[in-house]
Amino acid sequence: MNNKEEIKNIKTIIKWKAPDGRTGEYLDDFGFCYYDEYGLNDFWWEEGNGGCDCNRSKMFLKEESWPCGETIEILSITPYEGGN
Repeated sequence: MNNKEEIKNIKTIIKWKAPDGRTGEYLDDFGFCYYDEYGLNDFWWEEGNGGCDCNRSKMFLKEESWPCGETIEILSITPYEGGN
């Protein structure tokens, strides 16, 4: 896959765990993940803006932004099978 037109962003379910023990699932319907030649590319959630507590706290916990850090753990990222 060398052509950007071939990349199709997909919805995913993200299972997470906060440092205080809270856990949950988040439906990423923005399509930040996509498939590339290596499989499911989750760069945005692991290394990009979604990899920081300041953004994860807003999305996952619906709380004010936490300080930057990496304490909210992503347990899994899987394709969403629930249709549109």
